[in-house]
Amino acid sequence: MSKRKNHLKFVTNIRFPRIVGAALLTVCIGTPYAYANNGIPYPKGNDPSALTKLVFDAEGDLLEGLEDANHGTFEGGVTESVTDAEANNVLQAEEQRDDGRFNVPTNGPPSPLYGARPFTQQMLRFEEFGTQELDLYKNRPANWQSLPGPWDAQSTPDGAELEGFLAQPIWPNPTVFANDTDLNPWQSEIESFIGRGLVDPPAEGRPPGLGWSHQRWDDYKPTKYFQTAMAGARTNGGFRDGKQDHGYRDGEFGKKGLYHNTVGAHGFEGTTEGIDIRFHPNMPIQDHTALWTFDGTLPPKLLKARYGETLLMRHYNALPIDVAANRGCSHHQYPRAQRP
Repeated sequence: MSKRKNHLKFVTNIRFPRIVGAALLTVCIGTPYAYANNGIPYPKGNDPSALTKLVFDAEGDLLEGLEDANHGTFEGGVTESVTDAEANNVLQAEEQRDDGRFNVPTNGPPSPLYGARPFTQQMLRFEEFGTQELDLYKNRPANWQSLPGPWDAQSTPDGAELEGFLAQPIWPNPTVFANDTDLNPWQSEIESFIGRGLVDPPAEGRPPGLGWSHQRWDDYKPTKYFQTAMAGARTNGGFRDGKQDHGYRDGEFGKKGLYHNTVGAHGFEGTTEGIDIRFHPNMPIQDHTALWTFDGTLPPKLLKARYGETLLMRHYNALPIDVAANRGCSHHQYPRAQRP
């Protein structure tokens, strides 16, 4: 199971029943578990998510000989081991500090400022995701295109193609249970990288079965949605400009307001188009292996919702297939499909 899971490329669905006020979406948490649904207290025995008997192994004998939890994670790399990821660390072991100063989290020195001075760059204001009405029974939108693939296993999708994809209406329609019909849109790219075929790789992050289905779906059916992708750093193409509540017309975001110009430089009046991944013009632009964000862009994103609205978030994973293509930062092969 781990080999299959570690190379999945799909999208996650998360529902937010009764969101209160405006929320800054910094982390997505979905905790599926067995729950009462239509009078069924727990998944039955033939359900893939059915509960199994609790096993007591006080001596740890059953653990002997088991593969490591990350077995298969580095499949396709040069050595197919953790060494592949370590090779791309920004700071190699011999360059890391051990004097106990400024060593969090990389054991390295403080990041250079490249001559940037305090208060010489306008702070970026949040960019709203923007929600849309959700029709759970619509047909496939005309000319709908699947998640665009990367150039290679170390890349992320082209920025313009990714924005075009995210700007489409949501499809497939969200469902109570996991989508176990559609296949992973990056199947061929993954197979090429790991050097073997995949058997029906899913296009969904949550497993099948009642235990992983949306909780209380009939009680809180989503009425609105938004979708995004976790992607490597890229230039913002401005496709969310039209989704801003203020429309760059009202208040401080209007033409005479403080924030109408999103960066504080010529050419950024009423748009985020062209904003690169850096906090100051003196600093270098970050590439897709150095930083990940929602949409792969700045400004950071904001979710605004109203009391009583039931929302659904569809979250795609557009990060590189190669787990070593991240400069040694964590493990980025989290699920890429629909999940609560």
